[in-house]
Formats: sequence, C-alpha cells, structure tokens
Amino acid sequence: MILDVPEEGIDQKKFTKYLCDTDQLLTKVHHQLSLRRAFIMPPMNKAIKPTLERAKFDQWLYGHNFTEQLKEAKSLEKICTSIKNPEKKY
Repeated sequence: MILDVPEEGIDQKKFTKYLCDTDQLLTKVHHQLSLRRAFIMPPMNKAIKPTLERAKFDQWLYGHNFTEQLKEAKSLEKICTSIKNPEKKY
C-alpha cells in the first residue's frame, strides 16, 4: 500500500484504519508477553529478578541466551557473598 502509491493518492481513512489495527495487534502482543513474564517473576529468587527484568525477549520469553545470563548472575552472586563475608582467621 505504501510502496505502490496509486495515482489518485492514498485513502487516508483506510490507511489510518490499517495503522490503528496494527497498533492494536502490537499492543495485545506486548500485553500478553508482559503478563506471562509477570506470572513467572514472583516466586523467583531476589538475586535473579534483576536478570529477569533486564532480559529482552525474542522468539523465547526471556531470550535465547537466558541460561547464560542466569549462570552469570548466579556466579556473580556467589562472588559478592564471598566478598561481603570474608572468613575470619584467628
């Protein structure tokens, strides 16, 4: 429709309707993905939640490389706890 502009021009009402329909579809998809992510978040560990929130979705809900991100977050958590609580030697 946009690439093949007829000589008489584009019907603005029809074009606006197509844009509105497209916007509604994208909004519904975004809402559904957000709901699915929101149902998964509450039972998760507090250390993992920031990783879940930052994960960008692609064909998977949390992205195709989520397992690597999760492993990195867990290893960082272990490192941080070892730094925070050093063993006292007497």
